[in-house]
Amino acid sequence: MAFLETPDFPACPSFGFVSQPDYNTQIVRLQSGREVRNRLWSRPLNRYTVTVGPRMEAEIYDLTEFWHAVGGQECGFRFKDWADYKSCAINATPAATDQPLVLITGLTYQLTKRYIRGARTQDRDIFKPISPVMIASGGTPLTVTTDYTVDYATGIVTLTGSQPGPLTWGGTFDVPVRFESEFPVEIIDKEVQSVSFTLMELRNP
Repeated sequence: MAFLETPDFPACPSFGFVSQPDYNTQIVRLQSGREVRNRLWSRPLNRYTVTVGPRMEAEIYDLTEFWHAVGGQECGFRFKDWADYKSCAINATPAATDQPLVLITGLTYQLTKRYIRGARTQDRDIFKPISPVMIASGGTPLTVTTDYTVDYATGIVTLTGSQPGPLTWGGTFDVPVRFESEFPVEIIDKEVQSVSFTLMELRNP
């Protein structure tokens, strides 16, 4: 399927959105009042509800041009989720020891972000990292190209040789998304416009 690696979805001064992760959980309430909960997805997908404006028409046109260029809902693209875009907490600085690398096969690994509370953990594959990605083995930083390479279109790390581990990484990332809704532009006057739409995260970008 089509995917636009660059440029990212354009942000603007009035850009705002609601970030909503969904695990697609079915909840059935029994006659006793108790619930039966069935989580259908092992990993969530994020939906973003976006409202831009009222703004000058040139700013809205930048978004309109992007919409047409990607063919509406047809082509995926990168989006920066300001609610969650680091390997660490939002108010912290990424480090090479932040998150685990998950083995795929041989010397290839998937960038992953792990969320932990008590005995509960949730892993999230990171498909669209932003350069640079830092890698460490047993807490010791590795050297890019010499020790590893990163595919920034897939989030796959390939080591140039075996490492003692554990292998970890740090950095920032985008979310692969597509337009989920239409793109209705409201004409407030000849120079001021606004638009509201939704974006949907892609499972296999």
